[in-house]
Amino acid sequence: MTDDKETKLLLTFQSERTNLKDYYLDIFEGKTSINLIVGNEPKKLDNVGWASRYYDSKENKVAEALSFESIKEYEGQDIRLEIKNLTIYDDHETRKVKSIWPLSFKLDRSGILKKKP
Repeated sequence: MTDDKETKLLLTFQSERTNLKDYYLDIFEGKTSINLIVGNEPKKLDNVGWASRYYDSKENKVAEALSFESIKEYEGQDIRLEIKNLTIYDDHETRKVKSIWPLSFKLDRSGILKKKP
């Protein structure tokens, strides 16, 4: 979902081998970033608020809601987001897992919120 101010993106990730308890998609203080790919040029999207995170220990699954700058101007276009690096917080240390997760989709009108004054 996106509006004039921000974009909210809900992501889930799960692993059968790695315990994900300490793994985050932290674009505020962590090692994670989100880029919008326009043509071949990446544009880093700025964090605009706190994310929320839920870890399900039984399923070893993480659900995160990220908040970053609006992508509303790309309505009707096929866009690509790249989420770069997972952030690991453990033993008072911050580390990263190098990775790139591509997300491609068309920004449909139904994903754009119209705020009423």
